[in-house]
Amino acid sequence: TVTLEPGDTFALVTDGWPEAQNLNGEPFGNRRVWDVLQLTAALPPAASLEALRARVLEFRQQTPPEDDLTAVLVRRPGPQGEAREEPQDATADHSVA
Repeated sequence: TVTLEPGDTFALVTDGWPEAQNLNGEPFGNRRVWDVLQLTAALPPAASLEALRARVLEFRQQTPPEDDLTAVLVRRPGPQGEAREEPQDATADHSVA
C-alpha cells in the first residue's frame, strides 16, 4: 500500500527508460529519469511524461529502441492543486528490485 499525501507524485517506469542508450552506448540512467520528473513536478502528469519521452528520444539520437518505454505517473493534488514543493532526496536509489 502506498499513501500519497496532498502534493505527492508516484511514478512507475519500466526499465526501458533508464536503459535507453545513445550512440556511444551510454544509458540514460535512473538519475536522468529522476531529474526530468523533478524538473517537471509542477506540470500536469501528462506534460511531465511528455517531457521525459522527449528527453529520452533526444538522448537516444538515432539509436533504435531496444525496449518499451512504459510509465505511469499519479499525482495527488495539493491544497491549491499543485505538486509538493520540497523535493525528496534525489541521491537515493529510487528503483525497486
